[in-house]
Amino acid sequence: MKNLAIFSLLLLLVGCKSPNLLLSPELKSNTTVFDVKGRQGWQFNQVISYGDYSTSKIKRGWTTKVEIPFVVKFKNAHEKLSFTQYTAEKLQADVYAIGKFENSELPLLRGFLNYSLDYKNTFAGTIIPFDVSGNYWDFIIYNMESRMSDNKVCGNAKDQNGNEILIRGVNQVEGQANWMQMEFIGFEFFLNGQSVGAVSCLNDGRVWMRDDISPEIKLAVSSMSTALLVRHNLTDNHNQSVIQIINKTK
Repeated sequence: MKNLAIFSLLLLLVGCKSPNLLLSPELKSNTTVFDVKGRQGWQFNQVISYGDYSTSKIKRGWTTKVEIPFVVKFKNAHEKLSFTQYTAEKLQADVYAIGKFENSELPLLRGFLNYSLDYKNTFAGTIIPFDVSGNYWDFIIYNMESRMSDNKVCGNAKDQNGNEILIRGVNQVEGQANWMQMEFIGFEFFLNGQSVGAVSCLNDGRVWMRDDISPEIKLAVSSMSTALLVRHNLTDNHNQSVIQIINKTK
């Protein structure tokens, strides 16, 4: 069944550079959709951009001393990403993300953001805006290889003022049969029950951003979107294999 689902997905995606995710209806209007540049190809001095959003050079591994209460606990994690996120509104934030934790580090995840985490495949990080003293965001996304049904919350982000963004894993594209189940290929972000943006991790990538949300929320959503676009884990390896097959069929 898994192979059949993948084959059916390949047939669906052939000829489509970056198919649209199956997202909430409210993202159909009053939303800007950006195609991502810089995700594929040589990753030395990699910079991610979409529309007027861009990053500094992506650093894999932290070359400077980091003293962030959350991420500093996981100094032995195999994956460390950092970059500065720039937005269309001229805001910016330093972003530190971690993944591929050591088994000994997993107990440290339990209790964070009131979640009981039993999944090794967890991705987390901190967003530190330049112009808001002390009001940083911590985010965590877990069970990232899941084939859970759509609309399943798989993480969240919280800032120091009590704002919370829920993160939903997306495992369908437009036109895909409902019975097909696949790993998360994108993520959608919800604030106060409203979808405010999304990111697709397929092919070059794509980002959806609501036009009517605050610049600060756009900074948080874009920071998490970029972190998800540049991460490396088993899910990404699976998607890259699918992409290679698609490219061979064109």
